[in-house]
Amino acid sequence: MAANDKSFVDYYEMLRVSPGAELESIQRVHRALAARYHPDNKETGNLERFLKVNEAFKVLSDPEKRKDFDSSYKSRKENPLPVFLTKEFTVDRGNGPETLVAVYVPTNHLYIGDIVVCERARATFPEMTVEEGIRIFLTGGMALPSRLKATPGDNHPKDFRV
Repeated sequence: MAANDKSFVDYYEMLRVSPGAELESIQRVHRALAARYHPDNKETGNLERFLKVNEAFKVLSDPEKRKDFDSSYKSRKENPLPVFLTKEFTVDRGNGPETLVAVYVPTNHLYIGDIVVCERARATFPEMTVEEGIRIFLTGGMALPSRLKATPGDNHPKDFRV
């Protein structure tokens, strides 16, 4: 699976487990989600989600398939889409050079937003791909995971992606 393959599905996100999750944890989560989305469940049944959860489990529970998936997963995490590539810049407002960053902040539409300029140390960089960020934006925040890992701006690499 290529790093930029549009059909890539993050099975870890789908099962809500970390990439380092043990098989027992994956099995436990799979059982709970499969029961929730089983078509016979009158309250929360969802055949499409049920099938996707089962597909994720089949891949993550098979050591060889998981190894292949992890390779694609790692490649996508290390090589996000370059569309939002942003660079820092330096400004001198009379008090010496200051390092600032420009960040695109979408407002009510993917292509409409604001450019915010702030000190690098005040920026926080969530550790997610552009695809994950767009999914969160397009769902009005509903796809936002319950936990996010982030890096403070002053600890983040100089060449970053937003």
